[in-house]
Amino acid sequence: MPIDPQLNDELKQLLGKKNFSEAASRCRRALESSPKDPDLLTMLALSELELGDRASALSHLETAVAADGQHSPSRFQLGRLLIGEDRADQAREHLTQCLIIDPNHAGARTLLARLKAARGQIEDARTGARTALRADPDHVPALVLMAELAMEDGNLEEARNQASRAARLAPGNPAAQMVLANVLERQGHLDFAAQALQNAIQASPDAVAPKRALAELLGRHGQDQQALDILESLIDAHPSRSDLRLMLARSLRRLRRIEPALAEYQWLIDDGQSGPALVVEAAECMAQAGRALEARTLITRESLGDRADARFLLARLDLADGNEDHARRVLLELADGDDARIARHARFLLADLLAEQGRADEAIKRLLQGEDADAEALWKAAGLASQVGDRAQEKACLERLLASAGVPEALRRRAASRLADLLDRAGDYSAAAEHLEQAAWRSAIELAEDAEEIVELALSAAEGSLPKVPVDDGRRAPLIVLGWPGSGREAVIDALAASSAVDALALQDWPARRQILLDALDKLDQGAPDEAAQRLVRRRYARRAGDRGDVASVTLESGVLFAPELIAALRAFPEARLVRVQADADDLEIYWKLSGFADTERMKAAYEQDRAQIDRLLEAWDRPVLELSMADWCAPQLPAIEQLMCGLELEADASQLDAAQRAVETAGLRPAGHAARYAGA
Repeated sequence: MPIDPQLNDELKQLLGKKNFSEAASRCRRALESSPKDPDLLTMLALSELELGDRASALSHLETAVAADGQHSPSRFQLGRLLIGEDRADQAREHLTQCLIIDPNHAGARTLLARLKAARGQIEDARTGARTALRADPDHVPALVLMAELAMEDGNLEEARNQASRAARLAPGNPAAQMVLANVLERQGHLDFAAQALQNAIQASPDAVAPKRALAELLGRHGQDQQALDILESLIDAHPSRSDLRLMLARSLRRLRRIEPALAEYQWLIDDGQSGPALVVEAAECMAQAGRALEARTLITRESLGDRADARFLLARLDLADGNEDHARRVLLELADGDDARIARHARFLLADLLAEQGRADEAIKRLLQGEDADAEALWKAAGLASQVGDRAQEKACLERLLASAGVPEALRRRAASRLADLLDRAGDYSAAAEHLEQAAWRSAIELAEDAEEIVELALSAAEGSLPKVPVDDGRRAPLIVLGWPGSGREAVIDALAASSAVDALALQDWPARRQILLDALDKLDQGAPDEAAQRLVRRRYARRAGDRGDVASVTLESGVLFAPELIAALRAFPEARLVRVQADADDLEIYWKLSGFADTERMKAAYEQDRAQIDRLLEAWDRPVLELSMADWCAPQLPAIEQLMCGLELEADASQLDAAQRAVETAGLRPAGHAARYAGA
């Protein structure tokens, strides 16, 4: 006897509102008079599944199928549940029967396609998903599967189209948002990926999967503390979830919190969740904690010494103990072994050993061993080839990497940038220009939002914004070199730093020194700072710079100063001397493109704005400046060194030219006029 239509509608409403307890109670009461009704049994099973009672749900679905073998909903739900129980063959049987009953059942076709994908039958899986979409063009699970298959092929645009459509059709579907997040991450849009996962979490606040996916995303991109916070919250709600405990252990390891990580591994082992791979991972954590003997003991106690991952760990421990010959023999065996993951790790470690011995050519061959060298191996091999000056090998590795499928977007952009740089150096500007279109991997340099306001405040007071004379505190004012990346400023800085008369401040400490200087902008609208304010900033700046001694007569500020920083520096050190390297904006833009900067048009506009601001400030203050040109410093010769040092009333040093020329090579500076070579590209 069919279920009462009114009851059927009420039960569906309860399920839709996620009131699973009430739905289960109503189903049980109705089953008292109709104990084998497949619709009631199926809805009861769905409620029980959501309430965490998988065993009861499975039992009720099996009863429903036994009661009515032609009931496609129960066949479908039973197949879906059996997949989760890792009983694929039985799941396949029920899903196939579901299609015999209802050939247009999109859900069954999608799950069968997933089973084919899991067995490596990718084309069959794609065909199955397309057939499901012909039956129901808006079937979200099929769209999700199509997006996943497109990602496997490296077709990220197609994957994004399918995932975006799924997310638009079902914004509250966690699977749709999660696959969209995966695509966005692969394309390098990490903020958008995180937002997609947040959307999934908002749609299903109690669901574990999207929160777990967000923790994984954050962990993959170095935000381990945020990942840890999410995992700890999940474990508070699900303390017995071994997958979450394992993620927590790994996150703690990345944060170098080894003892808490070991405690999590021990929990997993004590809880009987310790497969051999997890025991080896726990031993790796012990080794990371410097407890090599305990790591060896654990592997021996569990009789895991024949496993590839255990042998790899023992080889690393042998290397640390100085037993290199034995370790190398083991690594060579593993590199040719059947375990692809460990073979890859072994090849990487062997390559590192060879590179350390100056045998880069052999290291490259080891990395490229076989036909399946992955993107990371090709990137590493390209780096080694660059170190030994093998441009042909470097180019071949980068081209092979870019031709590979499934390369993470961030690495693809780095490789395109590097190949463009290589082609540019070889004079193949047309080919370089093609790769520059996809070569942006670093954020554009931007001016502070309030830069124009600060400049206008300083100009409104003109000389009144700077002290008339410096305070007499015995502290040296820094020498300031103005100029943007690529202008030749890099060579000027290194040439000055090579002089025995100059003491260059560490570049890594510039952010802290910059913040100290910016404090001098306080009360800018009220004119020049008073003597106490000057002394405070100068004292803090000198303290941050460290005790530089009295050997050098000049302190060189290595950081890049824009207009606001220049104003701040001169308010604290009005006696500071200025050097400025001028450059053509078009030439700078080509350098920025070759260096991987994004949005170089915006950078170019910012450069022009900063240059105009500094011009106005220097004119208003009537400040003397030693002007230098990009033409002289992107291809420096001795006269440029002599001009610089003479302008600063310092003696030129023979080592300065070498230092400047090395800086040109290290920074990859291009000569003035280089933009013209791309005019027709």
